[in-house]
Amino acid sequence: MLTVEREFQRITKNASFGFPYWQWEQDDKSMFSENYYGVPSNNAGPRVNVSGDIINPNDWNTICDVTYQNRDVTCETAWKPCNPANDLEERRPLQRGGSSAYLPNVVEVMIAIAAPSYDAADDSGQYFRNDSRASFRSRLEGWNMICSAMSCVGFNSDNNHTQNDHMHNVVHDWVGGQMDDVPAAVNDPVFNLHHSNVDRILESWMQRFANGKNSSNLLPAYVPICGGHPGHNRGDYIVPFFPLITAGEQYRVAEEWGYVYDELVPANIKDSDIPDCIDILAENSCPICDANGVCIDCTDQTCPLPNSQPIPLTPDSPDGNNSYATELGLGIGLGIPLIIAIIVIIILLCCVIALKKKSTKEGNGGGYEMTTKT
Repeated sequence: MLTVEREFQRITKNASFGFPYWQWEQDDKSMFSENYYGVPSNNAGPRVNVSGDIINPNDWNTICDVTYQNRDVTCETAWKPCNPANDLEERRPLQRGGSSAYLPNVVEVMIAIAAPSYDAADDSGQYFRNDSRASFRSRLEGWNMICSAMSCVGFNSDNNHTQNDHMHNVVHDWVGGQMDDVPAAVNDPVFNLHHSNVDRILESWMQRFANGKNSSNLLPAYVPICGGHPGHNRGDYIVPFFPLITAGEQYRVAEEWGYVYDELVPANIKDSDIPDCIDILAENSCPICDANGVCIDCTDQTCPLPNSQPIPLTPDSPDGNNSYATELGLGIGLGIPLIIAIIVIIILLCCVIALKKKSTKEGNGGGYEMTTKT
């Protein structure tokens, strides 16, 4: 995004140009208006042309979207270089209209940034799509099944454990139109706003470890080193950007690149508090509760009643944090015996003091006096 932003600065001759981010986790749709990014924001039904003062069928036409225009196109045609000038002559309109009426909420973003490592291999050793739940990249991209207070996102309605798009991926689905087609997505200016927010979420995850310091040395080691999708391995070059840079070299906190965000997503959820959908699924809903049974994101779903038995973290929790159970054990296991022991010690001290006073008194009245003979 920084490379594209600098290219916009060069073209516009405006060194202060910067991409805004779209805070979709806050359900913010304010920029979808006639005088900004056009309307509609999305359309759960058929595709429709976007209209507005800037984005409209006359002034904003699409290029290089053959895969969007023809879903049955062959691979040979899809990978053939496009000619932007020819495409513009066809005056194809930007469209929106998707298959999703759902945007991720802030709890799901917090769940993503609770991941302990940037990436992690699945049970077969692969670094792609449905990776281990430890993978931040997989959670943010939208491949992992995430248990949120809204529902078990990633499950089909028939609960057959088939993954649906969510997080980053579902935002593309929600906008729809060209945004829902990988080669054509960048035709919609919302693409840049969306990915600027994805970068902000990445920075939120990094700051869990950097803690405000301008040092990428505090981050977990970058993985995969090898065995990942092309372009994802630590030494893979990111094409077609110049100068050449590897994925591992890009793995830095924002300040090292010369920018910061005005607001980050707070890391208020521990990974150990996040249940797996497959373990807790009940009528396709699994509310997120903390160790005390308090609802982290209270919606229509229900957490245990306040007067119910607290839910301690299990001893084998993923991050080894069993503070609640430890505190409970200290309170009950040591608290009462400790009080009894203190009372006994006080009684014994009182007895010793009383005996000492009695002995001193008897010594003063009937003791003998040493004399010295010369």
